[in-house]
Amino acid sequence: MDDSKWERWANLGGVFFVVCAAISFLLPGSPPKTSDSATKIADFLADKGDQVRWSGYIGALGVIGLFWWLGSVWRLLRRADGGTPRLAVMAVAAATFAAALATLSGVMLGALPIIGARTLNPAEARLFYIIATNVGIVTVIGIAAFLTAFSAAIIRSHVLPVWLGWVGAIIALGAVFGAASVATTRDAVFYGSAVAFGAFLLWTLVVAIIMFVRSPEPETTTTPTTASAV
Repeated sequence: MDDSKWERWANLGGVFFVVCAAISFLLPGSPPKTSDSATKIADFLADKGDQVRWSGYIGALGVIGLFWWLGSVWRLLRRADGGTPRLAVMAVAAATFAAALATLSGVMLGALPIIGARTLNPAEARLFYIIATNVGIVTVIGIAAFLTAFSAAIIRSHVLPVWLGWVGAIIALGAVFGAASVATTRDAVFYGSAVAFGAFLLWTLVVAIIMFVRSPEPETTTTPTTASAV
């Protein structure tokens, strides 16, 4: 299989990532807000312990698909940049940052049921829950940076339908708003981070499918010409 076909099929990694992330996000049900009482948070961790643990595992599996897809994103954005990978570097680095924080958050949350939420007093359970949740919320900062770079490339170079670039830019702004959940316990901001994450997953699914359907153009390399002997 030639490299362009590998690049095309790698786009399905983005679909795999979205499916795993969506399952991970929805599996535990509606989680407590960081403004909720210690008792409510402790009860959630005790009642939904299995779902929380497997949610972290499934989310981590999705990272495999994400990195597989990012290889295609890198090449797409590098071509859009005319071979200068400035936006490609920003997009891949931001996605890696987000993936690392999301995985860390899932592991931290999954550790609470393993330890046993009942072995901690409610105040301790709430403390660890808020820390793990805030680590996960900071993920949307990486998402915002990723969307900003990708959307800028789309709008400037028309490498994908331009409307995707504008939608991505709007989601990036929403993600920046939602990230404020690390500094406030206001419910509107907390829900804003969840909505931004869901919108990001939907945007990624659409982009990955479009990238899969479109056959990538083979990269051209220039070879220096040698002067003919006189």
